[in-house]
Amino acid sequence: MLLVKEEIHMEYKVQLLKEDDKDLLRFTLDKVYDINLNSDDQNSIKNLFYAIIKEAFKEDVIFVLDSDYHEKDLFFDIANDYIAKLNDEIKTIRQQIPSEIK
Repeated sequence: MLLVKEEIHMEYKVQLLKEDDKDLLRFTLDKVYDINLNSDDQNSIKNLFYAIIKEAFKEDVIFVLDSDYHEKDLFFDIANDYIAKLNDEIKTIRQQIPSEIK
């Protein structure tokens, strides 16, 4: 008899927001992580990525841009591209995690 371990899949909505003249991507995991698309600050990205890696050890993580954002502008396109690349990176990382650890 062959036993197949079932993967748990978790989809997270990402919000694209405008707050105080900032364009933000808001990720909600164990807490809220805001990525300012107008800033070069790498600390918020690093903190988000660590939280995502922790989740990736537990379950298959996929991020989806919340469709409530009404302005289809440059930041919407950037956000879609950012999330697509992030999902690709997470998929690559998940494939490298030994199955005994997942």
